[in-house]
Amino acid sequence: MADGGSSHVALKKLAERFLQTHRSKNVSFEHAFCGYYPDVLSIDKTIVVECGHTQNPAKMLDYFRQGNIAEYIQIPYPSADDVEITGYMFIAGDAFTDFITFLEDKKRDTIREIIRRRE
Repeated sequence: MADGGSSHVALKKLAERFLQTHRSKNVSFEHAFCGYYPDVLSIDKTIVVECGHTQNPAKMLDYFRQGNIAEYIQIPYPSADDVEITGYMFIAGDAFTDFITFLEDKKRDTIREIIRRRE
């Protein structure tokens, strides 16, 4: 585990224990995947966990789209008065492909409009 302070490392270790106990998964830390280095990645590359405050939430979509993962878990830093650690689990549903297509079409249309204005 190359990255983060003690709080960040603690969240990674909690994620590791969760995946081992509740998903029967072994993990790697900070392993290259889809152009990023997720905090925790199951060895079979089906589950990604990001810990702390994520600066780039779009990478979640990249993990689902490019990595074809089954589950993404986000564990934000708890506040000082929290009694429990909360993680948020995301799973791509049936409409995910339609959503990604919509986002890509919207981005492409925006780029086309910018180019059209410059001409």
